[in-house]
Amino acid sequence: VLSLVNDYYLGQLERLRARQLRDAMAQPLERERAKLCKQAEPQPDEAAVDVVALQAFGDLLLTYRSMGRLPGEGPREDHVVLEDFATGEPVAIALNPAWGWQANAQHYYKLARKETVRRALRAERLQGLCQRLDRLDALALWLAQAQGVAELEALAEEFRQAGLLAAERSEGGAKRKAPKEEGAVA
Repeated sequence: VLSLVNDYYLGQLERLRARQLRDAMAQPLERERAKLCKQAEPQPDEAAVDVVALQAFGDLLLTYRSMGRLPGEGPREDHVVLEDFATGEPVAIALNPAWGWQANAQHYYKLARKETVRRALRAERLQGLCQRLDRLDALALWLAQAQGVAELEALAEEFRQAGLLAAERSEGGAKRKAPKEEGAVA
């Protein structure tokens, strides 16, 4: 009878420990997921910039200048209205009167290049965020499927490697280093 009572309470302790481990891993997992989802959202200052329009402004300025339709070395006003050759519609182009025609055109080309690079970097960043979210989803699935303390402790090591759990501390309070894998170069 004593053995049955002992087994019952050991089972209770193991279930309690499993629940504690699961909760300890679920909370940082959800926090990290929420943080990554927020980072993936477009920022309010990321207004859509039309790269083609910026390049077209530069092209129009240089074309009209080379045709002799833009007088002097530079603009006298802060904008100019030119006819778009492709559509026949008038296009208003903001200018810096302190710069010449070519400098204004180069400014629009530079803005277009910067926007193209910004978009490429954002796409790269989003790809990294998606990969991290996929990793978190896999960890969440493993956490949901883990049975028993042994599986949860093994999974806790995966969480530590993913940066979701703090490193274990030794008896003296110092963080323990993760064991080196065979063939790893220091």
